[in-house]
Amino acid sequence: MRPDDPQTEGMVHNSRDQALRLMTDIFNCWEPSHQAWPINHGSKIAAVAAAIPGIILTFKFRKMLGISRVPAASTMSYATLVPSVLIPAVISGFLHEFRVKDDILLQETECSVCVDMRSSLIQLAGGSVMSTIIPYGGAVLTAQNFNLRISPAKLSGWVPITRVIFSKISHYLIGFLLLQLAVSAALVRAQYDCRDEVLSEIETRFLLDKERKEYLSKKLERNLS
Repeated sequence: MRPDDPQTEGMVHNSRDQALRLMTDIFNCWEPSHQAWPINHGSKIAAVAAAIPGIILTFKFRKMLGISRVPAASTMSYATLVPSVLIPAVISGFLHEFRVKDDILLQETECSVCVDMRSSLIQLAGGSVMSTIIPYGGAVLTAQNFNLRISPAKLSGWVPITRVIFSKISHYLIGFLLLQLAVSAALVRAQYDCRDEVLSEIETRFLLDKERKEYLSKKLERNLS
């Protein structure tokens, strides 16, 4: 609606931050809480989904590079588990919260398909790309640091090794990619439906409350007369 639209008469103009704060408060305090669950917890789901590949691939690379057979190297590799899980989770969860959920709440992007695509790219960046690069980079550094048998003499020697390793785990990578796309699509759909349901319920409650007040007012007038 434009400011000069007759339908906006009586409405109060709010800044984006004010409008977002109002909408967020409504969903945080909404009862029954399950109706607002996708909006309130969707970003956490995105973060968990992005963290799963990092956990699995960290242990997979440890085994493939022979790190698990060397106690000291195995211990060090556990340190790479933290960034392999946290970084993808934080990226996906944070960006979904502020670039997807907030957009859905405020309906800033009219094209829902565009929001869906944005969510998919965010989820793939965190839960597919970062969750693969970080565990593998950590495994390579561990292997190099402890001079394991698989470590090549030159850094360029990792190119053919990487090619072989990734060809062996290609089914994992495809599975993780499909997982992230499925989670993203389901979350966006659920959050749109959640927003529509809660706002529709607000309108219904407002109308019922208005009718109740009108009924009580008329009843009071009859009693006074």
